[in-house]
Amino acid sequence: MVYVLNKNGKPLMPTKRRGKVRHLLEDGKAKVAKLEPSAIQLLYDSTGIYYNRLKEEYTDVSMTYGYTAKNTRNRNGLEKDHAADARCTGGNPLAVPLDAIYMQKAAGKRNRQIHKATVNKGGKRKLNQSPKCAFGFQLFDRVQMPGGRKGFIFGRRSSGSFDVRTLDGAKLSAGISCKKLNLLSGRTAILTEKEDMRLPPHA
Repeated sequence: MVYVLNKNGKPLMPTKRRGKVRHLLEDGKAKVAKLEPSAIQLLYDSTGIYYNRLKEEYTDVSMTYGYTAKNTRNRNGLEKDHAADARCTGGNPLAVPLDAIYMQKAAGKRNRQIHKATVNKGGKRKLNQSPKCAFGFQLFDRVQMPGGRKGFIFGRRSSGSFDVRTLDGAKLSAGISCKKLNLLSGRTAILTEKEDMRLPPHA
């Protein structure tokens, strides 16, 4: 394990990739900060382009880290969940939460590998990408199941059996027939799901 410090000496996520560490040192992008335990300090700004853009636009932008939210959560006796972490990160861990939270997730497009690696007879390779639409549904369409439960299509089979889940990955059905699904909304670049905190999860 090699500990990593950013340009300003603040701790970043440790790494086990010693090959990457060696390349950073050889390229002059990092220096040895400590021999025991092993630690390096980056010599370039690692905060990212989006963080720098925010700093240019707003005066009160600062970087935070996961371990600070965890410490704040433990110090205030809060259970681990996304809403509690958001309050801890925002500096108001004991704020009264809303009755509902909104979860968001970026939806991937197609499989980036266009063709399968195996070459068939005749020198042809099969496509590795599924059709955009199957039985009138796309991947990540928001649907309603019998009983009123709502989720997103995470997987489709040629038989018409679909894998429906919530945004946090909880399975609502591993193989429900597409004929039993009602389309609520088509897929978007950012998927959004509202969860009522007064109800049991995925009720």
